[in-house]
Amino acid sequence: MPGLRSNPSLTDPLTSLYQRAGSPLSVVFGEGVRIYQLAESGASGTTTPSTASVLMRSFLGTARLLKEPAGPRIAVLSTVGWDTHAGQTSILTEKLSELDACLDAFRIEMGEAAWKTTAVVCVTEMGRRAYVNGTSGTDHGVASVAFLLGGAINGNKVFGSWPGLAKADLVNGVSLRATTDMRAVFKGLLQDHLGVPRTLLDTEVFPASQTVAPMQDLLKTPTVASASPVPTMAVARSMAAAGSTAAARSKSARATAKASPRRETALARFRRKNGLS
Repeated sequence: MPGLRSNPSLTDPLTSLYQRAGSPLSVVFGEGVRIYQLAESGASGTTTPSTASVLMRSFLGTARLLKEPAGPRIAVLSTVGWDTHAGQTSILTEKLSELDACLDAFRIEMGEAAWKTTAVVCVTEMGRRAYVNGTSGTDHGVASVAFLLGGAINGNKVFGSWPGLAKADLVNGVSLRATTDMRAVFKGLLQDHLGVPRTLLDTEVFPASQTVAPMQDLLKTPTVASASPVPTMAVARSMAAAGSTAAARSKSARATAKASPRRETALARFRRKNGLS
């Protein structure tokens, strides 16, 4: 999000078309419209400024959805424009300033109570080289950095080991050497924040990753992982894609949240009709 605009001239004909065709898409489409409306305004009555950037709208909308008692527990946002092959200084100045403002707005919109049980992960799928190229940028490299923040995070720490920038320490003499497997970071958060059992992390979430141990001490108050796969299934059912940044509220804070029986019935019917598990 934002993707689908709450525009009756578009949504009403589509809704009517799906309903006349007897398509289960009408249920999913209707849910999408309602979720978008909530993300744009929220139950608190606050409204996203019309001048807000696409990323800011996404962060504000995500905060409104996550803090709702019956809202999703996990959201994923995507932000582009970080592939800085040229003019890196000016690009990063703008992009980092926007990300900083969005994260701060996200924290404020979440409110103090929800923020205390929130973990945010800022990650990238690629690294950059350690040396500038001929166009004042950097080309694709090996390692990068990840940031964790939120009221649930055990912050003010640097995790992992620093490999150094000496030429002999770099991969092929050009790229920062990776010393931490990002699966360890996500495993640590999923286990200690959402209570996902280690067995599922090793086999289902990250297949054949038994040798990658969850990173420790990322959370202020870790959640004890259950031996049952139920927590993972609950997370999957309540997942919401909002747009590489992820935010998740802790299991303990959402224990009283109840999913709508109507929604569950509709989704179950949709899965059954389409042969989905």
